Amino acid sequence: MVSPGPALRVSIYIGEGHHRRGHSVAQAIYELLYRRQVAGATLFRAVAGFGASRHPPSAELLAA
Repeated sequence: MVSPGPALRVSIYIGEGHHRRGHSVAQAIYELLYRRQVAGATLFRAVAGFGASRHPPSAELLAA
């Protein structure tokens, strides 16, 4: 059972293409948190975004 009290939220941003030794980094993090009995974890899949290059997503993607 999880004890009530202060909580910590951590955000980790990685791409779907990030793999290590043939396995998804996102899935490895998720499984690690589960094994460590972290109270909760959620994986989100982004639809669009941009990085330091500041290239906007295509108009086709946003029209949906």
